Amino acid sequence: DRKDLDKFVQFVASPYFNQHEPTRKLLLLIIKEKSRKKPRLQKEFIFSKLYPNSVYDEQKLYNIMSNLKKLLNRFLAQLQFEMTPLQEELHTVTWAYDKNHFSFFTNRARHLGKQLEKAPYKNQDYYYSNYRLNSMMGYYRVQYIDRSKSNELQSMLDYLDKYYILEKLRNSCHLAANRMLM
Repeated sequence: DRKDLDKFVQFVASPYFNQHEPTRKLLLLIIKEKSRKKPRLQKEFIFSKLYPNSVYDEQKLYNIMSNLKKLLNRFLAQLQFEMTPLQEELHTVTWAYDKNHFSFFTNRARHLGKQLEKAPYKNQDYYYSNYRLNSMMGYYRVQYIDRSKSNELQSMLDYLDKYYILEKLRNSCHLAANRMLM
């Protein structure tokens, strides 16, 4: 839809994700041509618009098209990532733990814990996030705080069991429904 297309244009224009100007130009050219009654999307035409004073080079065009496709794949992953807010915080906590930034880790872990407490649904994302959070917190406390006072490791196993059972039930329901249809 138009909203996602506008977001994709912003994504491709971002110097963090794309520093290749011809790729950005290719996207804008495709959008412009697709809005025409008779779009001109022949490779030679596109290349001549991207490189007006150059001889047609198919490989060069394929490289730009490949860059744009990679950016599209990354953009779609980003959209999916944004639809699961717990995952963003979980990845932040994981990064801090892996890099041994423990003050940042404990701060973000506390924040994620509050988000999980307020979670409106106890779905697979909820249980998986709790499992991962308790896993990191448990190993952090055992390794760096006090080995005898870590309840998170048992919580980690409990959340892992709940996540597994929920996924097993969900997939079993799909399988049963599929069998009924067949």
